[in-house]
Amino acid sequence: MESGDLLGEVTDLKPGNHICCFYKKEKDHKKLITSYIIHGLEKGEKVLYILDKHDLETITRYLKETVNVKDYIQTGQLVFLYSKDVYTPKGFFKPELMLRNLQKIYDETLKQGYSALRGTGEMSWILNGIDSFEKLLEYENKLNDFLKGKKFYALCQYNINDFNKNFLLDILLFHPLIAIGPKIYNNFYYIPTEEYKGNIFPDSTFDSWIENLKSRGRYEEQLKISRKRYKNLFENSPISLWEGDFSQGKQLIDDLKVRGVKNFQEYFDQHPETVQKLAKTVKIVDVNKKTLELYDADNIAEFKNYLPHLFTPKSIEIFKKELVSIANNKKSFYGEAVTKTLKGDKKFVMLNFFASPGYDHDYSKVIISIIDLTHHKKIEDELKDANHKNEMLLKEIHHRVKNNMQIISSILNLQSLFLEDKKLQEALNDCKNRVKSMGFIHEKLYSSGDFSQINMEDYVNTLSAEIFKSYRASTHQLRLEMDIENIKLDINQAIPTGLIINELLTNSIKYAFPHKKGHIKIKIKAVNGSILMWIKDDGIGFPTDFDIVKTETLGLQLVSSLVSQLEGTISLDKSKGTEFFIKFPYRA
Repeated sequence: MESGDLLGEVTDLKPGNHICCFYKKEKDHKKLITSYIIHGLEKGEKVLYILDKHDLETITRYLKETVNVKDYIQTGQLVFLYSKDVYTPKGFFKPELMLRNLQKIYDETLKQGYSALRGTGEMSWILNGIDSFEKLLEYENKLNDFLKGKKFYALCQYNINDFNKNFLLDILLFHPLIAIGPKIYNNFYYIPTEEYKGNIFPDSTFDSWIENLKSRGRYEEQLKISRKRYKNLFENSPISLWEGDFSQGKQLIDDLKVRGVKNFQEYFDQHPETVQKLAKTVKIVDVNKKTLELYDADNIAEFKNYLPHLFTPKSIEIFKKELVSIANNKKSFYGEAVTKTLKGDKKFVMLNFFASPGYDHDYSKVIISIIDLTHHKKIEDELKDANHKNEMLLKEIHHRVKNNMQIISSILNLQSLFLEDKKLQEALNDCKNRVKSMGFIHEKLYSSGDFSQINMEDYVNTLSAEIFKSYRASTHQLRLEMDIENIKLDINQAIPTGLIINELLTNSIKYAFPHKKGHIKIKIKAVNGSILMWIKDDGIGFPTDFDIVKTETLGLQLVSSLVSQLEGTISLDKSKGTEFFIKFPYRA
């Protein structure tokens, strides 16, 4: 099946499939779930249902209309569990723990002689506020890799009426297959884990994408019935479609690899003549009627002759990114470009390409879709004034969050004045500094024109000064050196990074220098899509048998947890004082 094809019914699913079920009406939920479960039971698979929104009586009532549910439950082939016992057994949700539990259930299923494990879970438990939506997104994302090569089906259930549309859009992007009603669709909006850059689309996009999936599915259901109708569908598609041959360009790129080229973005920036040469190797085999209509061409020959003039000089950047994508063996690519019709009119378009299955080794058959965004761009320009109000509202939100955190910090400070126990005073002071580290984030966002990213050099300077002040550390005796590149992090990365720096800098000040003299260095840089961070001191260091993974101290446990949240790694060098090295993906 090609990306975007209608896969069909539940019976067409294969082990390793990760499906998202979106539904609004209970009758749609009943039809899909009943078919999904019964098909698995009939195939000799073990079926696991994780309950939350629906109770056991409701689901068994669904099934009793077709099978003897009691027999399957008694034999253990059909198992019902509750979300609180599976997703949040310890009162919180941890993706890694959930995947380990699924692995145990899967291993046990195969040992019991079942042909596969067919699981489905209601995801409404996240609405109880038990844990963050980000962790659920992380879990859904990791589940794709977890299922590869396993005799395991996973169907995640989301009632559209219960969830925020923007969150559902993220969920849609993470699932290769989408169930809408009784139909299963290959998701042509699916973005692999390594290519996901964050959700930048408005809430309304979700409904339109669902409609697009359903609409595209109706076209491609006919394609499944008869492959002979492919040409007809191609010709009459409502969007511009091209069939291209990139094989010569792929060969030239492979030759450059043999010559030692590794950073293709840098190479193409420095060698525009190579980009021009590669552009000439692209062959357009066919285009549909919508393409001719969009670009005011009377026939394919006229369109092909005009092709060298179709893309404006500004579009060269998107072409370079497309070439880099091919050099990195990516099978799909999308981006915006500016094109011109034969009449000279500008067209703002979304360009998507993917290498057809069976041709992804040499890109000799690439399908390119062009979506006309010209009207949307016009609307976007008209909405810019309205967006100013949203920016002001966001600024006010950051301002209020900052003020609330200052109040919390003041309360902790006042509380500490009434305590005689030094350890309790220290604990409250540590908590106060953690709150402040987060408050500084919102203060920086409030005072800057960019409400989405934090300048780390400015932020770390402010944070370190406050920590020194809080612990009355003398900058004459303790010398702090900082080497921080001009890096901006979004709020989701800046807050855990700030907390990590707070904990490790605090630890150095409090424990590393019994004689109050020494040197601390913080270094942060971005390398090849990762953030690298060193925090080191020349103090007395940790004991030789110290293990950060097994530490029982709250501060360092918090550091390990925050590093995991960033999907990063941490290591400790105790050879000369103490040096922590942290690495995590850079979501620029």
